[in-house]
Amino acid sequence: MMMIIVIFSSKKPNIFFLAFQVLLLLPILFLQAQAKCKTGCQVALASYYVWEGSNLTYISNIFGQEISQILLYNPNHIPNQDSVQSDTRVNVPFSCDCLNGDFLGHTFTYLTQPGDTYEKVAGTAFANLTTRDWVQRVNKFEPTQIPANVSINVTVNCSCGNRQVSKDYGLFSTYPLRPGDNLSVVADQSSVPADLLEKFNPSSNFSAGSGIVYVPAEDLGAVVKTSESAALDGSSHGLTGITVDKSVEFSYEELAKATDDFSLANKIGQGGFGDVYYAELRGESAAIKKMDMQATQEFLAELKVLTHVHHLNLFEDVLSQSDPNEELRKLVDPRLGDNFPLDSIRKMAQLARACTQENPQLRPSMRSIVVALMTLSSSNEDWDVGSFYENQALVNLMSGR
Repeated sequence: MMMIIVIFSSKKPNIFFLAFQVLLLLPILFLQAQAKCKTGCQVALASYYVWEGSNLTYISNIFGQEISQILLYNPNHIPNQDSVQSDTRVNVPFSCDCLNGDFLGHTFTYLTQPGDTYEKVAGTAFANLTTRDWVQRVNKFEPTQIPANVSINVTVNCSCGNRQVSKDYGLFSTYPLRPGDNLSVVADQSSVPADLLEKFNPSSNFSAGSGIVYVPAEDLGAVVKTSESAALDGSSHGLTGITVDKSVEFSYEELAKATDDFSLANKIGQGGFGDVYYAELRGESAAIKKMDMQATQEFLAELKVLTHVHHLNLFEDVLSQSDPNEELRKLVDPRLGDNFPLDSIRKMAQLARACTQENPQLRPSMRSIVVALMTLSSSNEDWDVGSFYENQALVNLMSGR
């Protein structure tokens, strides 16, 4: 899954905004693209209908996805990963690419088995996420002469949504219709209003018993959706602390434009979660981190920890106690055990308190913070940094004076 972190840079440190992709794209038909595409989206879902005899290991191999990644998108559907119930659906994440500039899809590599036909590959192995004709079109073998143990291409179409229909959905599932399905059934199973499903699939017959529709799916980034008031008046810039549930939402298209389609010329660094790009975003300088899918699980774990901290006076409450050491220990990652200097933790908490003051004008400048952190991490206790920035009190604090 792609997540993008936008860090606004100004004279006073601002808060972090999490932006999740919502790419503008006209609806596409399964076998005929109605509109050209310029770019895809980092993640889409395949609604895989589990047939008897298949399991997560098989599905993982078919799509080239780790089981752990599949489980992320099925929090309530797979109680036991060792035994997946047949005749149910499993969401499988994959990247949704702009293929040849013509349509959105992803081409998987499938290793043929003895007796395979294009129809069997499409209908069974890939659970009708594609069709026999579509598989045949992208391969060189004759339908009756497919050898075993060779790699063939299997293309599955996908969608990144349509902002003209709704801006609230950025993750879509490629959903094969089955006999007995209709608009009401799909709406009930997906918890998406029927009228919205029709708008996203204007040319689809939900009662056909076959074919593909694109269904808005539950995004892992739903916790960071923008509040309407913040999006309308821009008041989110005045938020204090990391309030993940009130972050500003940017479209993927806007972020791509601001970074010249994430060009190397705009790349300013690379972190543990992905590359960082410089951008001018809504009149402000910003650093945009583009996170690849492999880093999703680790990032979400950290995000989960952050979202458990709800009140903005955390550091003030801890540091105002006569002996804050015990409470400070609770803020430290327990995996560190006692392998940390408590004095440094106290100084970091004091710096955090200064950075999260309600009045932005009272917060130290970013320059002061950087030098303070350098002072704290320096082994040279005599290093004089007072001349580098204006906040002498902060220098004294971090130097232990």
